[in-house]
Amino acid sequence: MCTGAAAALQAVGLPVQIRSRDYPTTAVTLLLEACAAWACGGREDSGQRLGDLLGRFRGLAPQVRGTRGDIALVRVLGESGDCTAPATDFVARLLSKTGLLADLDAAGAREDAAAVEQMVAHLGRERAVLAAFAARALRDGRVVVTTTSSSKGLEFDAVIIVGANKKLMPSWQSRTAEELAEERRRLHVSLTRARDSVDIYYSGQVAWRSKTETTGPSPYLGSLGLLNAPIPRTGR
Repeated sequence: MCTGAAAALQAVGLPVQIRSRDYPTTAVTLLLEACAAWACGGREDSGQRLGDLLGRFRGLAPQVRGTRGDIALVRVLGESGDCTAPATDFVARLLSKTGLLADLDAAGAREDAAAVEQMVAHLGRERAVLAAFAARALRDGRVVVTTTSSSKGLEFDAVIIVGANKKLMPSWQSRTAEELAEERRRLHVSLTRARDSVDIYYSGQVAWRSKTETTGPSPYLGSLGLLNAPIPRTGR
């Protein structure tokens, strides 16, 4: 569905980024992306504030970190202006100079450390340059297409959820109480990614390989009280 949505947006000339599940979205991986964006574009072009980056950096493993590593982080960002350099080099230098990965290990944050390792492995496989890595954290001038699973930790001015059809949300493959609860949680995460507005679209139809089935809207929309809600109208 992400590929189809991205293609439709690109067909009308909109800049699009597909954010796939290449590695986990955590506070650490999001911070590293944001640091790459600042290193490439500074505050003006990246939309990232150095003070905010330092605040997020200090919040990682605070029980062992404190403010240690702040100067090292600023130095790494200031010295990383070559956006054609390998992204893995930037990440390795930042982790090494700041001691962040060691602090995560010391704090027992194994999931965060594992997420960083998966991110580095992905960047290496893709031979990504710093500019491509930085683009994941740019805030303006594009539409980000992502799944409900990959939207965790992200934030946007406006969120549009498409495909809110029965048998897709939740998936027809989700049958146990645990699976259905997880799908509901993912929808909640997506709804709370928006700063200003959320729009939800459904067609009431699901296209399978051999046929199109009329299914109706997602039952989650009814439980949220949205199916009978009045449609906002604007006028002059």
